[in-house]
Amino acid sequence: MILVEKVSMTTMMSWLLLFVFLIMWTTTTTTTTTHSLQKISIKPTSPRKQNIKTITPSSIRPTSSLRQQTTKRNARKGLKYIQSLLTASFFGASEAIRQSFWLFPMTLAVVPLYCIMLGTRATMPTWWPVETLDHLVNSPYAVAAISGFLLSNVFYFLSGLFMLDLIPLRRRRTFGGESSRIRKFSSHLASDPLLGVCVLTAGAVSTAYHSVQALGSYAVAQELSFIDHGVALSSGLYFLQRLGLPSWKTLAIGGAGLVSLANPVGGSYAGLHSLWHFLSASATVSWGFDGYKRNYLGDLE
Repeated sequence: MILVEKVSMTTMMSWLLLFVFLIMWTTTTTTTTTHSLQKISIKPTSPRKQNIKTITPSSIRPTSSLRQQTTKRNARKGLKYIQSLLTASFFGASEAIRQSFWLFPMTLAVVPLYCIMLGTRATMPTWWPVETLDHLVNSPYAVAAISGFLLSNVFYFLSGLFMLDLIPLRRRRTFGGESSRIRKFSSHLASDPLLGVCVLTAGAVSTAYHSVQALGSYAVAQELSFIDHGVALSSGLYFLQRLGLPSWKTLAIGGAGLVSLANPVGGSYAGLHSLWHFLSASATVSWGFDGYKRNYLGDLE
């Protein structure tokens, strides 16, 4: 029993010593590890500094070839812009001339003003002079002759008002509906009011011109003659643009008027020129009817 007790005591002492040794070893290991960790300083890593340069437009230095390409590109753009500008200007001017060429004869009205600026007076050429009407003024029938001559311009006013559809026509239908067709004709011409306005303007200028020619200054009459010719020629060109070529009937009426205008016989200027007023005013209505048949009825005899 004593031996067993000794062995038991020895065993217990051995386990106790082993337990103490383990505790001491564990404590020593932990202390050593902590001390080692304290010596090691873990520093956060900073990002690697990169040598990045800021690129600005001023820092870019193009090569000579790149500069040449840029210059050529800009030159081509400039040439295209100039070409398109010239093309647009050309077509715009062409369209303006095509639409307004009939106004060119009105430049004759500038001639008197230009001559006044130069200190002179405008005169008609010797091959187309302004006739004097002294023989009418000194005749015993001066009032009747001059009044009849000036009243011949009324045909322009009648034609212009008709073309503006301002002359009332009888509403009663005649045989074949003639009155109705005339009303449609005048209404059709009134759709382009400048036709009638041209005829009315020609009548007003002609009346003023011939009034001064018969009763006023001969120098002023010559200046008004330029305006009279400019209005007449511009009106004819506008009719040509809007209504097309006249028919043979219209040409015959206008041709007879030109004969009476260009060939005064002796002292018959007033009578022949009055005939010109009637025939030229009639030609405008006939020309308007030609355009009406062409554009509205679709045929032209």
